[in-house]
Amino acid sequence: MKMLLDYWSDTLTTPDRVRPVTSVTGKPGRTLVEWVTDHRADFTA
Repeated sequence: MKMLLDYWSDTLTTPDRVRPVTSVTGKPGRTLVEWVTDHRADFTA
């Protein structure tokens, strides 16, 4: 737990760098609008 709190504290002064998801997923990341459109039914009755 302390490690996580220390990490979050460090990112207040030096933000973590953004890493492309392509190297992990093999596909480019989606925008928030694309994600919401794809998952709308998960959050509606």
